[in-house]
Amino acid sequence: MKKILFIIGSLRKESFNKKLAKEVEQMLAGRATVEYLDYSDVPLMNQDIEFPAPEPVKRVRGKVAEADALWIFSPEYNYSYPGHLKNLIDWLSRPLVAGDRQTPLAINGKKVALSGAGGASATAKCREKLTELLTLPFIRAEVMTEPLTGIQLNMEAWTEGRMILTEAQRSSLKRQVDAFIDYISDLHITQRSSLKRQVDAFIDYISDLHITKKETTNISDLFQVLDLLDNMKIQYWLDGGWGVDALYGKQTRTHRDIDIDFDAQYHDELLTLLQKKGYLIETDCYPNRIELHSEKLGYIDIHPFVLNSDGTSKQADLNGGWYEFQPDFFGTAVLEGRTIPCISLKAQKVFHTGYELRDKDIHDLAILERI
Repeated sequence: MKKILFIIGSLRKESFNKKLAKEVEQMLAGRATVEYLDYSDVPLMNQDIEFPAPEPVKRVRGKVAEADALWIFSPEYNYSYPGHLKNLIDWLSRPLVAGDRQTPLAINGKKVALSGAGGASATAKCREKLTELLTLPFIRAEVMTEPLTGIQLNMEAWTEGRMILTEAQRSSLKRQVDAFIDYISDLHITQRSSLKRQVDAFIDYISDLHITKKETTNISDLFQVLDLLDNMKIQYWLDGGWGVDALYGKQTRTHRDIDIDFDAQYHDELLTLLQKKGYLIETDCYPNRIELHSEKLGYIDIHPFVLNSDGTSKQADLNGGWYEFQPDFFGTAVLEGRTIPCISLKAQKVFHTGYELRDKDIHDLAILERI
């Protein structure tokens, strides 16, 4: 059984990332052994004390060397990784003997998984910069870059210290656990070339059959999705490019995805239904949005809205705050004879401001001006 060394990027006793690691530890039960690295006593990297290495440095180097793989769980500090985590990696990247860059280091070639729990960005920048750091030529760790898991903490985490994972977040962690077990397995190491040949051959095979990922949605896809929502009897509104075309009364361009704003209290129920219909999560930025993909229906982007009794509503933004909407941001439109709840003309114009417009946005604004 493989041994995975967990490294927590937060030193706080009640760290959310330590709680996230405990979730992963349970998922790994019976498949790998887990040990947590204590590096709280490792001094700041200082060449004056580098040789001989301090005892805490020797200890963490030994723990890293003994492990078959590393799993780093880290919060994001100022769009990067915490300083104490960087300090640990600095020590692991230094030579064991002054001037000796030939002897392999404990971290060289070590397989690494990255996860994190934090604010609105779900630690994306931290994980991106950790990947850059760990794959530097003199560190040479092997970071599993797909899938990665970033958890945007629920409001109770900040106010009450309670981290609550959604089913979507648990599913994301489970996929990462399964992938990492395969990544560090002997099968992955010893039969990689054979598996690659098999994968390459299969890609050639399906290419001949012209099987490609569905990258656009048509009006039939849209109506099937709306049927699902209507059958659930939840409040929703069509948003995005399809929402523009609904206001105009006909399809005016190709659409990659279907954007749906919906009553947030039905989030788990809707996500479960979509997954039963064959959708898989592609991007999880809950509570702001979740993007899913279906081989049959293409992409759907769902946005939970908290509805107020006075007709106003709000949506979580990516910085821990809220977007707030007035009642006149919502209405209906008719597309191919079907009446569809959708965001209003006023809302569409507001939502097309505040960022650099792409070609499709310029097209949509031109359509909105004609209405």
